[in-house]
Amino acid sequence: MTGPQPHDGLRRELRAAADRLIAGTPLRSSGKLTISGLAAEAGIKRWVLTHQHPDLMRQYQAEFKTLGKVPAPLQAAREQISKLRADLAAARADKRYLTDLVNTYAAIIHELGDDLAETQRQRDQARDELRTRQAVVTRITSRNR
Repeated sequence: MTGPQPHDGLRRELRAAADRLIAGTPLRSSGKLTISGLAAEAGIKRWVLTHQHPDLMRQYQAEFKTLGKVPAPLQAAREQISKLRADLAAARADKRYLTDLVNTYAAIIHELGDDLAETQRQRDQARDELRTRQAVVTRITSRNR
């Protein structure tokens, strides 16, 4: 009759940890399908798995490799990152467009300001000439009376 082996509890815990990682529902780790991730998920030191149970380590490495899938939380995070990067690129493009638009408006405003100043100068000059002519006309007409 064989009783429980000394490492049966550890093997069960490793299997449960591997199942959680595969399902994408880690409790104690980042969810990565690695030996370090498995050890963290099982709550043991990595060296315990690599040195004391190399057969289990190889078994889980092969299992993780054949899965070839990313755990759901990690996939969701990657999708969120992709969306945020796309949003950031769109926001940067909008910023560039709006910056160019503001610069164009600023140039137009500056040019219109220069045109206004020139027009006002010409108006003032014409007003001064008109006043001068009116004064001359007034003098001439007052002499002729």
